[in-house]
Amino acid sequence: GFSGSGESHRYYIGLGMQDQKGILLANDFKRYTMRANTEFDVLKNLRIGENLQFTYRSIRGQGGANGGQGVAADENDILQAFRMPSIIPVYDEFGGYAGTAASGFNNPRNPVANRAGQEKNKQFVVSGYGNIYLEFDPMPNLILRTSIGGNFNSGSSRQYTRWQYENSENNSSFGYGQQNSFNMAWTFTNTANYKKVFGDHSVDVLVGQEALNTGAGWNDNQTGLNPFSWDPNYINMSNVSSKTAEGGSFKGVNFSSYFGQVKYSFKEKYILGAVIRRDGSSRFAAANRYGVFPAISAAWRISSESFMSGISFISDLKVRGGFGTMGNSNNVDPNNQFSLYGGNVAQSSYDINGSNSSAVGGFFRTRIGNPNAKWETSVTKNIGIDGLLFDGKLDVILDFWQKDTKDLLLQLPITAAAGPNAAPPSVNIAKMVNKGIDITLGTKGNINQDISFTANLNGSFLHNEITELAPGLTYLTTINPGFRGITPIRNQLGQSLSAFYGYQVVGLFQSSSEATGWPSATTPQSGGGAGRFKYADLNGDGAITPADRTYLGSPVPKFTGGFDFTVKMKGFDLGAYFYTSLGNKIFNVSKWFTDFYPSFQGAAISERVKDSWSSSNTGATIPIFESASNFSTNTQSNSFYVEDGSYLRLQNITLGYTLPSDLLAKLKMSKLRAYVSANNLFTISGYSGLDPAVGGSADTNFGIDVGNYPITGGYTLGVNVGF
Repeated sequence: GFSGSGESHRYYIGLGMQDQKGILLANDFKRYTMRANTEFDVLKNLRIGENLQFTYRSIRGQGGANGGQGVAADENDILQAFRMPSIIPVYDEFGGYAGTAASGFNNPRNPVANRAGQEKNKQFVVSGYGNIYLEFDPMPNLILRTSIGGNFNSGSSRQYTRWQYENSENNSSFGYGQQNSFNMAWTFTNTANYKKVFGDHSVDVLVGQEALNTGAGWNDNQTGLNPFSWDPNYINMSNVSSKTAEGGSFKGVNFSSYFGQVKYSFKEKYILGAVIRRDGSSRFAAANRYGVFPAISAAWRISSESFMSGISFISDLKVRGGFGTMGNSNNVDPNNQFSLYGGNVAQSSYDINGSNSSAVGGFFRTRIGNPNAKWETSVTKNIGIDGLLFDGKLDVILDFWQKDTKDLLLQLPITAAAGPNAAPPSVNIAKMVNKGIDITLGTKGNINQDISFTANLNGSFLHNEITELAPGLTYLTTINPGFRGITPIRNQLGQSLSAFYGYQVVGLFQSSSEATGWPSATTPQSGGGAGRFKYADLNGDGAITPADRTYLGSPVPKFTGGFDFTVKMKGFDLGAYFYTSLGNKIFNVSKWFTDFYPSFQGAAISERVKDSWSSSNTGATIPIFESASNFSTNTQSNSFYVEDGSYLRLQNITLGYTLPSDLLAKLKMSKLRAYVSANNLFTISGYSGLDPAVGGSADTNFGIDVGNYPITGGYTLGVNVGF
């Protein structure tokens, strides 16, 4: 980047490029950016400026919903690599792809062939965003600012699905698809900011208004099969068969906000603050379109009091607290307020003319509206301490906080009579609490004249819990994702979001007689047998039933934290950052594919199976490897799949060297630093999957590993130059 200034202007121009390969074939990310910021003094009290950025972004081979966040829950090529029998090579003896076409290997597909089929795929987005602003000082200490900004995204993609021959289940056609999209959003903001110091008093007052649209635009999707040539240079929608086309337009969501903020301090000893917002969203009907959200805060710098003067090791000590509300409308479809109707001959038709040979299309309800939905509201309370001790050598920040969210918008189940094809409405039915403790410790100093250091340790303890649902509901019945018949999640009262749910495995049956007597001889566990799962009879009724299912763990970590340090010595600097996540669980669904023979007979199996139960290995925790598929083997969600997701990772380490100032002066430079950096060098974890950092595409559905894309390592060489 380049920056500069004169008496009446300031500017910055930056260029950037990123080209990153993924760990899979035909999987990469490219980005090119240009950024420009300028500001000009039209008059002494009038300024005009702009901020602009344009980006070209290309993504190839990305999987997972919500921009790749849901990749862990996909049956993707990472899972295919687990499932592919190792006896099958990548290529056959004729140079083509090998696969499971021969009998006895079930239906995994050659992952290398799958990736090669995506090699010609293309997906790119051109985007730009920025704003133009005007600042005017009508009087001392008062700044009036107006800003109008926007952003646009224009995207296009081309996908090719190769004709397959090597698998037991092949794509028998060559497929082609093309997608195009465009959207444009805008923001208009006006503020007035007054700052003034009156002796020992200071005030800072801000009032403003903002209107925005999240983006109006369109998209289309077209597909076809079997073009006359497989060469991408000759493929388009005019030379494919079995064409389909769909698309739509959207207007975006409108927001209108009015806000005010006041800050007051006396001698920087007593500090008060207050904020109020009135936000409106077109996601809600007129009666509940607006919400008002106030907040207050206060701080007391105790170290400035006279009674603290004798405590020499305290350089600065401040106690602070706050109480405030915040609204959220993002968790609801803009059409939620409306009852909508649609129709097609397949789902809504009748031979109203009595011809016995034709049908007339009708209409059916596609969405049940809820005009009474309103803003979700989060009420946050916090109290904290900021301390600087031992002449600034130790910095301490401690926060205790709690956020209670009410009126959560979630879908309620509806009866079939209300409309079997209708999307249920989102209703304000739930409450949730998040509370925790945040700690930050920082220190710096000199070991000797040549060596200095800084170190920071931070950590957060978190508790998440669903505290209220609609009357009669104990869990969210509309959120129940399934993975090959296993439903591992239940968002339940008294538990965290996305909590795991199922049968608690208390061991493996050691004999058939044990199985026929558990939990009672009259009602033995269904499918029980030697080496199979033995479930806990939690309610003690002498039978294993759905009532014995229980909470199996949470994907929400109890603690997350980091530690970073930098050491400098004679122009050299060495820095590192460690990150840890503790106390969270992972539901490893990939075990269903690799640890049970009947899931996919003949497909690859896990190394773990070598230690499965047998009459000579009765101490095993891996169930017997057999062909039976029943309640006591591979058909139920249970604790066998749940693993500890705690880990420690070295996320970055950097070594750099800065040229001395006397040499820089001779070179007419202000700075020259060269560095080498490495990311994600190692991870310490007991998790059996590829990576314990398992996310998800939604708050109510995460922590499930089907084919998690692991965090990759990387190395960087760089130079920082200043003139």
